[in-house]
Amino acid sequence: MISATASTQALAAIQQQYGATEASHAVEALFSLLAARLTEGGITRFIVAGGETSAW
Repeated sequence: MISATASTQALAAIQQQYGATEASHAVEALFSLLAARLTEGGITRFIVAGGETSAW
Protein backbone atom coordinates (compact mmCIF):
# COMPACT_ATOMS: atom_id res chain seq x y z
CA MET A 1 0.00 0.00 0.00
CA ILE A 2 1.25 3.45 -0.87
CA SER A 3 -0.33 6.62 0.43
CA ALA A 4 0.33 10.33 0.69
CA THR A 5 -0.38 11.82 4.07
CA ALA A 6 0.83 14.67 6.22
CA SER A 7 -0.19 16.36 9.42
CA THR A 8 -2.45 19.38 9.19
CA GLN A 9 0.48 21.65 10.02
CA ALA A 10 2.82 20.05 7.48
CA LEU A 11 0.17 20.18 4.77
CA ALA A 12 -0.49 23.86 5.47
CA ALA A 13 3.25 24.60 5.22
CA ILE A 14 3.56 22.69 1.94
CA GLN A 15 0.53 24.45 0.48
CA GLN A 16 1.87 27.82 1.65
CA GLN A 17 5.23 27.20 -0.01
CA TYR A 18 4.10 25.60 -3.28
CA GLY A 19 0.39 26.41 -3.51
CA ALA A 20 -2.39 23.91 -2.91
CA THR A 21 -2.93 23.12 -6.58
CA GLU A 22 0.77 22.68 -7.38
CA ALA A 23 1.32 20.43 -4.35
CA SER A 24 -1.70 18.32 -5.25
CA HIS A 25 -0.58 17.98 -8.85
CA ALA A 26 2.92 16.94 -7.75
CA VAL A 27 1.51 14.07 -5.69
CA GLU A 28 -0.78 13.02 -8.54
CA ALA A 29 2.13 13.10 -11.00
CA LEU A 30 4.24 10.95 -8.69
CA PHE A 31 1.51 8.34 -8.33
CA SER A 32 0.89 8.39 -12.08
CA LEU A 33 4.57 7.80 -12.82
CA LEU A 34 4.75 5.08 -10.19
CA ALA A 35 1.74 3.28 -11.66
CA ALA A 36 3.26 3.47 -15.14
CA ARG A 37 6.57 2.03 -13.93
CA LEU A 38 4.86 -0.74 -11.99
CA THR A 39 2.83 -1.60 -15.09
CA GLU A 40 6.03 -1.79 -17.12
CA GLY A 41 7.30 -4.23 -14.49
CA GLY A 42 4.30 -6.49 -14.96
CA ILE A 43 2.01 -5.31 -12.18
CA THR A 44 -1.35 -4.66 -13.77
CA ARG A 45 -3.87 -4.56 -10.93
CA PHE A 46 -4.25 -1.53 -8.71
CA ILE A 47 -6.73 -0.46 -6.07
CA VAL A 48 -7.06 3.30 -6.00
CA ALA A 49 -8.91 5.20 -3.29
CA GLY A 50 -9.19 8.78 -2.17
CA GLY A 51 -8.96 11.95 -4.13
CA GLU A 52 -7.91 15.56 -4.15
CA THR A 53 -9.62 16.52 -0.92
CA SER A 54 -6.61 18.27 0.59
CA ALA A 55 -6.32 20.69 -2.32
CA TRP A 56 -9.65 22.27 -1.45
